[in-house]
Amino acid sequence: MKKNYPLYKVERFYDFKEMMDIAVRETPDRAALRYKSRGTVKDVTYAELERRTDALGSALASLGYKDCHFAILSENSYKWILTYIMILKGEGVVVPIDKELSDDEAVNLINMGDAKVLFFSNAKKKNVEQNRDRLKGVELFVNLDDHADGEWYRSLYRLTEQGDVLVNAGYSDYLNASNRRDDLKMIVFTSGTTGVAKGVMLSLRNMTSMVYYGLQMITVFTVGLSVLPYHHTYEAICDILPSLHKHCTICVNENLRAVSENLKLYKPDYIMLVPVFVEFFYNAIWKKAEKAASTPAAKEAEKPVVPEKRPEASATLKDVPICTMSYMAALQSSKEQEWRNSQRASKACVKYINDNLHNFYEARDLNTMVKNIEEQFGLKRALYTIAATIQLKEQDGRFSQSAKDRAKEFPFDSDRARLEFLTEAHPVMLCFLYEKLMDREKELSLPAPEIA
Repeated sequence: MKKNYPLYKVERFYDFKEMMDIAVRETPDRAALRYKSRGTVKDVTYAELERRTDALGSALASLGYKDCHFAILSENSYKWILTYIMILKGEGVVVPIDKELSDDEAVNLINMGDAKVLFFSNAKKKNVEQNRDRLKGVELFVNLDDHADGEWYRSLYRLTEQGDVLVNAGYSDYLNASNRRDDLKMIVFTSGTTGVAKGVMLSLRNMTSMVYYGLQMITVFTVGLSVLPYHHTYEAICDILPSLHKHCTICVNENLRAVSENLKLYKPDYIMLVPVFVEFFYNAIWKKAEKAASTPAAKEAEKPVVPEKRPEASATLKDVPICTMSYMAALQSSKEQEWRNSQRASKACVKYINDNLHNFYEARDLNTMVKNIEEQFGLKRALYTIAATIQLKEQDGRFSQSAKDRAKEFPFDSDRARLEFLTEAHPVMLCFLYEKLMDREKELSLPAPEIA
């Protein structure tokens, strides 16, 4: 007989001002945020977070920016969370922007999000300055990191100071902010995997419900490491907000390279991840374990036998030149046969990848697959064919930036040409393979491929 397990008890709240008021009332001196600053670990208590968000919100309200759209373009940081909570507590709408986007893409999304205020970090300062004339709706630029105002932007630090003075003098426009349950609170943009990124509108009811009902199913504990990019819905809504409602301490992981170090430093008892990160950690652990194996002979003895499907008559495919021109261009240039040979070799390469990648990946033996690909098709052929899929899925965050940059170097005359070589493999597996191929390419320092 199936048993219905009891849900976790969660205190109900109806907006984020109330959520933070509960936390401050119950645990004012507990650390809400923990982060590194110039080599020193610093804490921000719930009471201090409340004071700083009230001050920043009051300063902006006094300038006329109370119920508008606020965009955030920055890497993970304590100040990102500070700004995020300030917007949610007030009457504004938060528009998180992926810091990894190109300038054109970021400008487009900021404009689509109707942002009047743009918060940015020093890492994005140059990009914003070069493109601010294209941000037609942005009236106020706020630097998250500088302690002084610039020629064209305000400093978060100075605004917070100004807001403290206003609050102490009795200014209450921001403090008295009110929200209706169905008011728009956040615009998040899809990854654009299948086309142009689209804005998804989340209401106050959507967001508070995700926190309240989510915590009934899965709880958090005392100290969490916040790893995923903050512009991701899962991190922004399903990690940061539940952690604050349960009065936990959020430790800021500044970048992916720091995860191992921060796990040791902060000793979190929970961490929210998506499958691609779990797979990354899993593979990193196995890689370290394999490196620590006692002898090469032991490694060889333990290596699983991977069932491999090889294409027929593949021996000659390695030497076939890559032809990137369209069929009509090849026909007009009397290179129809070269084009057909190239298509045949490239499609055979794609089929080999589709047939074998999963098995080699599961066996943690991608190096052998790379060797087989090199022998049968040549590294350039494989890099070229996989590049078609990466270009088609350019907005897919599961492909690394280095893989995207390498893929851009291969020319295709149209998306139709790219679709000819679209692989069915999982993006995470395909990215790992592509990076292995790139590593092998660097080892050999291969010259540019012969292009027909």
